[in-house]
Amino acid sequence: VNEYTIVDLTSKQLSGELSAEEIANAYIKSAIIAHLATNAALQFLIPEALAKAKELDAHLKATGKLVGPLHGVPVSLKEQMNFKGKPTHASYVSYITNIPKNSAVSVDILDKLGAVFHTRTSQPQAIMHLDTWNNITGRTRNPCSTRLSPGGSSGGESAMVGMHGSVIGHGSDIGGSIRVPAAFVDLFGIRPTTRRISSLNGLSGGKGQESIVSTQGPIARSIDELDYYMKAYINEGKPWEYDSLCVPIPWREANLPSKIKIGVLSDDNLVTPYPAVSRAIAESVEKLKADDSFEI
Repeated sequence: VNEYTIVDLTSKQLSGELSAEEIANAYIKSAIIAHLATNAALQFLIPEALAKAKELDAHLKATGKLVGPLHGVPVSLKEQMNFKGKPTHASYVSYITNIPKNSAVSVDILDKLGAVFHTRTSQPQAIMHLDTWNNITGRTRNPCSTRLSPGGSSGGESAMVGMHGSVIGHGSDIGGSIRVPAAFVDLFGIRPTTRRISSLNGLSGGKGQESIVSTQGPIARSIDELDYYMKAYINEGKPWEYDSLCVPIPWREANLPSKIKIGVLSDDNLVTPYPAVSRAIAESVEKLKADDSFEI
């Protein structure tokens, strides 16, 4: 089950090959193993996940239709997003008893699309570091090598998705907090354009800071799943109906020219990259030059 894509999981439920409860059980077991190896979870939502899965199975049996495009798909959530009735502290010790009365808008949207939430994952205090360590649960480790960092601040998500503990990790990013964890764990992530995915009803250290706005987005094991997730969230979730800051523009298919022009900045004359990073940039440039689809 843990090797299937979102499309695989939803289609196999429609055909009767898999149930939402079977999928939830498989990913819950995998998430527990992922946590034991990497310390990625801040909270498990096992009873809630199984109850939701049973509801989804009953709906499919009664109607023959899926609730939405994420029907029965296990999605892990970065803990800083409010979850109704559950402690939400963003790894601040002072907020450890904070129990929100309402969930984050994105949590509500994903819930209506059929997602099954089974795990809330770790982040650094204040959501402001490119590593994942906090004073509540300690350090989260990289599943590729537990001697290394999974990146941050959505490092709990990269560790969880990297170990197949969830299909999609819903994180947040202001200066690399999705992109860095995805890169560190050999995954795919996207920092959507600001105001595409709602950040309403979350907890972080950035209140009042409006010069560079944070945004939420997914971490996945493939680009196709990122595209599917964004299309489902925006086109069917319609976040602007819940959050007036979100722009009412649909997720559209890319219309690319025959040649894609790419600019490369290997050094900004302020911070010199490590030799390994410079080498990776040079190797990437050479591979792109060898492909007629790109102009460098």
